[in-house]
Amino acid sequence: MRKRFFLRLTILALALILGGALFSALADEAPVLYEATATSAVKIYPNADGNAKALTTIPKDAALYVTSRSVVNGNVAYYTVLYKNTRGFAATSAIELNLESVKENDESLYVPVAFGDERTEVAAVQEALKELGFYTGKADGAFGAVTRQAVTAYQKANGLKQTGAADAATQRALFGGASKNNKGKLTSITTAPASLNVTLKSGHTGPAVRALQTKLKELGYYKKTVDGQYGSGTVSAVKAFQKAKGLSQTGTADSQTQRLLYGYENATVNAAIASPTPAVTATPTAAPTASNAKTFPFTTYTLAAVNLRKSASTSSTRLLTVPRGAEISVASVGSAFVKATYKGTTGYLAIEFVYLPDQYLPGKTLKATEDTVKKYAYLPSNVYSKATVVFQEALKELGFYTGNSDGYFGANTVSALKAFQKQNDLKQDGIASPEIQEFVLEGRPFNSKGKRTAVKILPLIDNIDLVAGDRGEQVTNLQHQLITLGFYTGQPTGTFDSATEKAVKAFQQAHNLYVDGKVGAKTRQLLGLLAVTPTPAPKLTPTPTPAAKAQGTATPTPAATPLTLDNVVVMRKGVKGDAVKQLQRRLIELGYYTCVVDGVYDADEIEAVKAFQRKNSLDVDGVAGLQTQLTLYSARAIPLYGEPEEAPLGLITPAPTPYTITVPPSSTLRIGHSGDAVKALQQRLAALGYYKGKIDGSFGTGTAQAVTAFQTANKLTADGVAGEKTMSRLNSASAVAATTPKPAATATPTPTPKATVLRSGDKGEQVKAMQKRLVTLGYLKAADGVFGVQTYNAVTAFQKRNGLKADGVAGEMTLARLNSTAAVAAANTATATPAPASQKTSAAFKAPSASEVRNANWYSEIRARAKAMPDVIIYDPDTGLHFNLHMFSFGKHADSEPPTAADTAVLNQICGVNSWTPHYVWVIFSDGRVYIGSIHSHGHEVDHTSGNNLEGHICLHFPRVMSEAEATGPYAVSHQKEILFGWEITQAMRR
Repeated sequence: MRKRFFLRLTILALALILGGALFSALADEAPVLYEATATSAVKIYPNADGNAKALTTIPKDAALYVTSRSVVNGNVAYYTVLYKNTRGFAATSAIELNLESVKENDESLYVPVAFGDERTEVAAVQEALKELGFYTGKADGAFGAVTRQAVTAYQKANGLKQTGAADAATQRALFGGASKNNKGKLTSITTAPASLNVTLKSGHTGPAVRALQTKLKELGYYKKTVDGQYGSGTVSAVKAFQKAKGLSQTGTADSQTQRLLYGYENATVNAAIASPTPAVTATPTAAPTASNAKTFPFTTYTLAAVNLRKSASTSSTRLLTVPRGAEISVASVGSAFVKATYKGTTGYLAIEFVYLPDQYLPGKTLKATEDTVKKYAYLPSNVYSKATVVFQEALKELGFYTGNSDGYFGANTVSALKAFQKQNDLKQDGIASPEIQEFVLEGRPFNSKGKRTAVKILPLIDNIDLVAGDRGEQVTNLQHQLITLGFYTGQPTGTFDSATEKAVKAFQQAHNLYVDGKVGAKTRQLLGLLAVTPTPAPKLTPTPTPAAKAQGTATPTPAATPLTLDNVVVMRKGVKGDAVKQLQRRLIELGYYTCVVDGVYDADEIEAVKAFQRKNSLDVDGVAGLQTQLTLYSARAIPLYGEPEEAPLGLITPAPTPYTITVPPSSTLRIGHSGDAVKALQQRLAALGYYKGKIDGSFGTGTAQAVTAFQTANKLTADGVAGEKTMSRLNSASAVAATTPKPAATATPTPTPKATVLRSGDKGEQVKAMQKRLVTLGYLKAADGVFGVQTYNAVTAFQKRNGLKADGVAGEMTLARLNSTAAVAAANTATATPAPASQKTSAAFKAPSASEVRNANWYSEIRARAKAMPDVIIYDPDTGLHFNLHMFSFGKHADSEPPTAADTAVLNQICGVNSWTPHYVWVIFSDGRVYIGSIHSHGHEVDHTSGNNLEGHICLHFPRVMSEAEATGPYAVSHQKEILFGWEITQAMRR
């Protein structure tokens, strides 16, 4: 790595000396992999698309630098390059690399792979780990949890950072020489990495060798079985290929040999073998230009032995047979035949047996949209993938594929795809690109009989609508959900048959949904929330680690049956059960979670898990999957109070905050505010008996409800907003407490039950009583009855502030002082000081829980409240977004306007821009009450607020009797139906 660094410095220095200033800020940009030269004028594009507008043109023979490996788009490969001050994509066909600028064991040779990847590089890593004893599964090229565990184990055994990802450094150690196996013995492996820049030689094994053999066999050089073993047969085949191409006949497949073989200058093996495109041909008579223009005649070769006929017909006279791999000159290309000359004889060859560069292929080219690329990836060759199984099933439905749907993209699948492309007037390249997959799986292509047909097999896409006749993995999941809820009694078949449709209709009928038997967005959402099967948590045996013993906590480890992909309960929002309770208890032990153990995986659990994932170098997604739980229940779990390890680049992803409430610089505190002023407010309300929640400095609905209760008891306007009058009354000696009119300062504290000593590791009511007193005095946030690290820190802080020995042990003197009226509270605990104008109070919106949401009538309850408190917060539980809304008219619904452009932007994110479609929301009033409601985003009629990017106003609907909505009109009915749906979702969240 140091050598590369100095190389880059040397390059930069030379560029500056020559006066060219070829690059700027190299250290801040992507690293240089190679020096290079343009073999012809070549354009730089902003992305890997030759149809885009070029940024600039690199002249022939100009020097440039390649900063990453190639990207393949269709049949065209691109490098990311740096030329002068321009970065972008340029076609590899016009760029020559200086390969001596990189060494064979350099990390830049290896393509990093990580969890979720499906490619040949993964299969190579798996086979290598299998040789070393870390991996026992199938080398299927799919990077799942088992592979991640194996990689982590290898990294640990070899002193590497334990990221669980096969990054370049890990692969360099794995493939670059001897490393320790699972028994700690230094071992050299035979598996070769899947990289075209690594020389393959006799003795090598693995996916890269299989790819090499497959390509050599396709070209007629290799006659034996494709077995992934680089033996004498492979050596002979490589020598024959090298001889045919004028290379030194070494029998080893170096970079030059592999590039010629695969037809790409520097594509990855995965990209190269994903395409059936044969190797580079002999020099064309008239070579196509870099712009891929057609020129005739051009030189190419045959893919198999084929008859040369007198005319373009299979019944025409055979002139001779052209052998496989023979060089031919093509004069013209038709839809089914090419006119070609072989050894002086001119005739016609069937097009499917001739290698044609992309620009010569007949037929149309489909264009991929951004959405297409997000949904689909190129299907790789010789690697199993579920996506390939689905694609084969689709081609089978259309009548083009007759083999087994085995998930391997081999010759039979390529032939079937080419037949499909020919029938649909597409370029017959045999490549399953994203756009091809979308057309096959979601379009209405011509089948083998020429009829427009939509396939029933479903693509592997999340959140797809299901209808009768569909089949696939999503239908199986649907049937499992319906079985769980008691609507379907058969066995899951994966086919959306009449019984499944009947069950869906019954579910829709039972939950006030439109009964059509189709699984759309609303049906799918409600099913997903309701059909969570409570699964018992794994049995855990307390096994204290030394660190845990020192802190007084026991670290549970899984019992005899460890967590696996088969038994793990993956926890996302809405999951309930004993497994969640176990997770909550473990998070409490590690200091990440301070709420009640209720077995419901909701917003608090998601944030706690995210915090744990960040600290433990896991993917930060808030989902407690297998890897997260394995780490959580292990002895290596890093607690919140432990020293964090440096997280690997790219794993920490801060949660997005698209919009937060702007806090005005005033003394008023309301929902959405946070900071020390809010914490002081909560402490004062807790001391007076109004607030029972966490002292966390975050003004949520619980704090608003406490303020409202205080205002009611003290004869103030009960709006939940802590303004000047409320603050003044709250901090006065005459403030009325919730139960006792005595001021909090003179109230007799609840004595802790007698105990000689309380220390780390203790549990029970005595600990809980002590914790409650510490909460009242502002040293602790919650009382859970467990003397853990947070309690230890709170006791220590109390002792320091009260002149006692700060040892974290609650002995007789500490407990006596704690329960006396002379106990000194934590700093800023006694009064709720208003935030001065200069103080910046941050915004930390705290979403309400589903249990807080009310379903109340607009006319009898909500309308009067809306008039008194017209400024509300709209929260969308589907997206987690929120914004401010001001109500100004209170007829059959509330006419409303977002006060700012930022609020309108969030409204549009939730509902779509200018949409009349109703969308259920939770409406948060300033007094802490939350109601179900429904909004849209189409501005209309009267407009009171300028500058908010909304012309007109929107309508906010609340529940009412359906007959009242019907009397108003169909649109009012649609809002009431949406509210009913939203209430079903909310109730499901509470379960």
